[in-house]
Amino acid sequence: MASNLITPPDILKNDLHSVTLVDPEQHDVDAVIAFCQNTDLEFNVYVYTPNMDNLDWLDKAVEASDAVIVNSRT
Repeated sequence: MASNLITPPDILKNDLHSVTLVDPEQHDVDAVIAFCQNTDLEFNVYVYTPNMDNLDWLDKAVEASDAVIVNSRT
């Protein structure tokens, strides 16, 4: 089974559980990828960083997601 790592401008329409990562650090993305590679479940993982400068896409990704994880580093 394979999960989907998705960045702008793509949005997938399927029945998989979805999560959006907002401004993740690389080690966070790596951890999510490792989890997805080692589970029998499939996920859509939307990844957004501020330098992507596409808030319309972010809005659609959040709307399509079951969960949103925001990096809150200060």
